[in-house]
Parts: sequence; C-alpha cells; structure tokens
Amino acid sequence: MKEFNSTLDQLGLSNFHYKKPLIDGKEICTLYQVAPGKIVGHLNNELARFEILNPSASVDECLDYLELHKSNFLTKY
Repeated sequence: MKEFNSTLDQLGLSNFHYKKPLIDGKEICTLYQVAPGKIVGHLNNELARFEILNPSASVDECLDYLELHKSNFLTKY
C-alpha cells in the first residue's frame, strides 16, 4: 500500500478522489440514453479511469472517449 501511495504521489494523483468528475451522471444518461442506475455507476468508473490516465483531459475529450467506446460499454454492462 505504501508503494501504491508513493506512485500516486509521483503521478500527482494523491488527491484524485477529491476531484470532481468532468462529466456527471446526468450527462452520461443523456449521452447513452439510459435511465439512472447501475450502468451509470459503471460508466462513471470507466470515465474515472480515463481521467486518471489522462489528467489534462477536457470535457470534450471525455465525451469523445465515452462516445468512441459506447457500443463496447453498453454490451459490457
């Protein structure tokens, strides 16, 4: 766990859990045309992974990512 925390510090991600997502659940519901529920939670997790790997990503890049992987995510969840 100490090594994990050290890696987060080196990447500048130690406070990532405080960061507000660039896209909220309502926007995900609109983009994917789904009702709020379990799938939105999974999509929020996918988006969080994307934002961790791309800390300087913009809202448009997040939307592009979700749109690009839409068919994959809908069949996955």
